[in-house]
Amino acid sequence: MSIIYRLITPQCFTRIEVPQNGTILNLKKEIEKISNVPPNQQNLFLDHKYTKKITLADSKQIKDLKLKEGETIFLQNSSKPQNQTNQNQKNTKKENQKSKKTENIENSEKITPKCNHSENEVCINCIEKKNKKEKKKDEKEKKNEKIKNDLLQKSGLTSKCNHPVGQKCINCMGKVEYKGELKYTCQHGEGGKCPNCINKEYISNAKHISFDQYVNDRKQKCKGTHEMNTVCINCMPPSQIKYIKKKNCPNHPEEQICNECMPPNVILNRQIYRHVDYVSFMNQEEINLFLQPWINSFFQKQRMGYLFGYYSKDPNYINGVRAVVEALYEPPQIGDYTSVRPLQDRDIKVVDRIAKELSLEVIGWIFTGINEPGIALSSYDIRKAAKLQQEYVINHPSGCKISRFITCIVKPNDEGNCEIETYMVSDMCQALERDKIFDNLDDKKRMKVRKENKGEIMPTIYMEGKPTQEFDPDFFIVNIAHGVPTDKKDQNILKSYDFPAALRNEKGMVTENMIKEYFKRHKSDKPLIKCASFYFLIFIGKTVDLESAATYARQIANGTIDWDVLESILSTYIGYQ
Repeated sequence: MSIIYRLITPQCFTRIEVPQNGTILNLKKEIEKISNVPPNQQNLFLDHKYTKKITLADSKQIKDLKLKEGETIFLQNSSKPQNQTNQNQKNTKKENQKSKKTENIENSEKITPKCNHSENEVCINCIEKKNKKEKKKDEKEKKNEKIKNDLLQKSGLTSKCNHPVGQKCINCMGKVEYKGELKYTCQHGEGGKCPNCINKEYISNAKHISFDQYVNDRKQKCKGTHEMNTVCINCMPPSQIKYIKKKNCPNHPEEQICNECMPPNVILNRQIYRHVDYVSFMNQEEINLFLQPWINSFFQKQRMGYLFGYYSKDPNYINGVRAVVEALYEPPQIGDYTSVRPLQDRDIKVVDRIAKELSLEVIGWIFTGINEPGIALSSYDIRKAAKLQQEYVINHPSGCKISRFITCIVKPNDEGNCEIETYMVSDMCQALERDKIFDNLDDKKRMKVRKENKGEIMPTIYMEGKPTQEFDPDFFIVNIAHGVPTDKKDQNILKSYDFPAALRNEKGMVTENMIKEYFKRHKSDKPLIKCASFYFLIFIGKTVDLESAATYARQIANGTIDWDVLESILSTYIGYQ
């Protein structure tokens, strides 16, 4: 048996799997595979502020940490050990000295018997000799390059891969054939989107960088003006800025105001960074099942659902973050032609527990909408996304709170086909919605600042250099690339997506016959494949008991399933044979 933990390093956020009865040394060796930091030089902590250090001896067992499965371990080391760096410098120095000696020897060999000049000069007699040497050198380099490429091809790796043979990454998952509107720079399958092929009108003048780079660049501008561990209005992340009057200001009575307690102005610009760079949909089949009732209603009844998955490092971007969608859950909801809203969900505790045992979390939401020219997200959609992002915030290693909650919208195009787009809203929009700056407005293409109440001061909004009360909501949209992996075999935690769900059939409920038909369709599949379904585990949690469902979810996350016991339970509850 093994156990899964989350690992956060200064370079990435990933998961590690270690034996349940393993030692601290086993844990450190797994971390070394990811971070290249040797076990004896790893600084491991249980919190992002690096105050709760893991001090157990390497011989101690992992269970002595008293960590639950899925909890996070923080690695403070951000570079290779110092002694290794010093050794690399010594080796480089030796190589330079050796190269210099070789160069002197080669210079002395340039002179031929016909030459009548010093070693530092050349003539027509020794140029030919030099050209022959350079030609031999080029041939040798080409030969070495060919050998290297042949070895990479045999091993299945590419020049961009940085993992051992036998593992897979986005660079070696398989060859992608580019069709339709895809460009040669695209790295996803047909139907996906990335900055190379997404609509130009939404990403013009917006070159997204990583949030880490943005924070570092802002801090460098304030270097020397204040201590590096503090922030000011110039280097503070937009999500941390307060757009309301500061209360209990020590400089004056409450009814007065000064520069320190006055809310800052808002200058509308595209956000140049983003917290998520790419969304990978591992559950394309489930998304199709989610959309089918909407399509059958001729797009008249809108639908929504929550996306469960995890975040990982994206190798295609500097400090890139990828959101991997594994499951889609539809809560009770009511929808009409223009909108949809969730209702109170009695099963939310079961859903959250199953997701936690699968090492999944809520990473976004998806909803359907109508196709309106010139509107990517309406003002209502943007405000809803901002509220959800504020609800799902996490602690960033820099100390501030950020959100990686994504918004996916599906609309019919002019040909009647469904198109999915993925977005986030800017940190500024999230903060303005948090501080209740926006007013309710029926216009989908405009947003407005609400009127001030007594004792309040609203921030001044500047659009294109002029103060305004109404403005274009598109300033707040942050585009995110998305796609479906061309080869997801053995990569996804959940394997099946067609287990019956109440909101996906005309009866609005799940019957025993539906469940029997599901197992009949998967009769020839392995037990793990037929049981690795999000809605199946929710069914077990509601019908049998939550602890049993949680146990099976942990097993599925580890790639196993106790089928004999589960089969007897199914035969008792639904007459499974």
